[in-house]
Amino acid sequence: MRARRRHAIGISVDDVTLIPTFAGGSFGRNLDSQIARQAAALAKHSGRPVQVIWSRPEEFMRDFVRPPAHARMTASLAAGGVVTGLSVRIAVPPFAREQMQRISGDGAVEAMEKTAGEHDPMAIAGAIPPYAIPNLSIAHYPIKLPLPGGILRGGGHGYTAFFIESFIDELAHESGVEPLSFRMQMLVGQTRLARCLTGVAALANWDGGASGSSKGIACHSMQGSHIALIATATTSETGVKVERISAMVDCGRLINPELARQQVESGIIFGLAQALGSSTDYESGMPTARRLRDIDLPVLSDIPEIEIEFVRSDAEPGGASEIGVPAVAPAVANALFSAAGVRLRELPLLSKGL
Repeated sequence: MRARRRHAIGISVDDVTLIPTFAGGSFGRNLDSQIARQAAALAKHSGRPVQVIWSRPEEFMRDFVRPPAHARMTASLAAGGVVTGLSVRIAVPPFAREQMQRISGDGAVEAMEKTAGEHDPMAIAGAIPPYAIPNLSIAHYPIKLPLPGGILRGGGHGYTAFFIESFIDELAHESGVEPLSFRMQMLVGQTRLARCLTGVAALANWDGGASGSSKGIACHSMQGSHIALIATATTSETGVKVERISAMVDCGRLINPELARQQVESGIIFGLAQALGSSTDYESGMPTARRLRDIDLPVLSDIPEIEIEFVRSDAEPGGASEIGVPAVAPAVANALFSAAGVRLRELPLLSKGL
C-alpha cells in the first residue's frame, strides 16, 4: 500500500503513513489492491482525505484472476498396479511472483514483463504427490499470457490436486485396483494421510467407487494438514448434482475445534464453487462476468450435506483455512466417472463444449 501510494503521486515512501484498520485479513483483493493508487492521487489533488469505493462490476473488471493452468501427466505401471514412474508437466504463468511485483509497487503490465519466464514454486504448489513413487518428475513451464494473474483460495493446490488425484484415479481403474487400496499401497510413511483415508471410508460407507456407485475419493496435504474426502455426485440435464461430501481431516492439535470446522467447511464450499463455477469469458479484453450471479457460484440449495470429522492428534497445529479446498474437485470428478463412466479433465466440470 505504501509503495503504491508513493508510485502514484511521486513522493518518498518515508512520507507515507499507513494506519491499519482492524477489519479482517488483508488477503486476495485487499492484499493486491490497485485502489490505493487512485485514493492517493485524489487525496493529493484535493488536499484532503478521500474514500474511494469501487462498485461490484468495477471490482470484477479490475480483479486479478487465477490464471488458467494446463497439465500433461504420464505414468509407468508395473504388475499389480504399482506406479513406477510419474511425470507432471504444468504450464501456468508465474502469478505469485507477478503479484509480489505488484505489491512492491509495479503496475500490472510492468509486473508481467518483469516476471515473464520465471520459475514460481507457488504456481505448482501441491504438485508433488504424497505417494512413494520411485521415479518422479515435476516441471513448471512459466507461460506468458496477456492476463494479470492473482491467487485464489487454495493457491496452486486448487488445480494441482485436481491434476494429481484425478490421474491417480485413472491409474487405479487402468490397473483394475480399487481406488482407496491403490492409494494406500503407495502411502509409505504417510500415516496421518493414510488415517484420513481409512477414516473417511468408514464415515462415508465407501463402496469402492464401483461403476454406478456415484462416489469418488481424493486426498491432499498442505500447510501441515491432511484431508481425505469422498463425494457423491451425479449428472442430469440441469448439470452436476453433488449430494454429499464426507471429509476426514488431520489439522494436528486443535486449539479451537469449532473454528477449525467452520474453516474446513467453508473451504469445501469454496472448492465446490471452483469445481462447478467461478469462471468468466472475456470480450475485448474485459471479463463478461460483472456480478456474483454471473460466475455460477453454488447457492444454498446447491450445497450438499457436508460431514466433517477430525483425527485426534498431538501434532503441531496445521493450517485449516485452505485444506478443505483442493480435494473437492477431483473427488467430484471421480464420483462422476463412477456414476456415468465419463472422465472430466477440465474445471469447471461440465465446461462449455462438454
